[in-house]
Amino acid sequence: MENEVVKEFNGKEFVLGSIIGAIGGALAALFLAPKSGNELRSDLNSGTVELKHRASDWKNKAYSKGSEWKDSAIDKGSEWKEKAADSTTRLAQKAQKLTPAQEKEMDSDVRTESAATADIAEHK
Repeated sequence: MENEVVKEFNGKEFVLGSIIGAIGGALAALFLAPKSGNELRSDLNSGTVELKHRASDWKNKAYSKGSEWKDSAIDKGSEWKEKAADSTTRLAQKAQKLTPAQEKEMDSDVRTESAATADIAEHK
């Protein structure tokens, strides 16, 4: 039951929590520090500008990582597709040359190839 309640780690939630925490900490420090109104407004403005720059940097990094992951997924998908097509072609060629006695042996090879393909998909 407890496993149902536990959510998987989500990077977006972490970033959002970090931003909210940073804003809350900055505001608490500014409001609790003994400063004049002009100094407080100046600090708020500079803090806002700094936060805007950080958010832009985080956005750019997230976009870059997302693009890298997308490209990697496309490459791996193409690789798996090619391996599956090769396995299918080899098995089809073997199947055409079989005698009835060899068909039983071929069933074993098919299971081995299927297991190997499944292992590749799980480990990549």
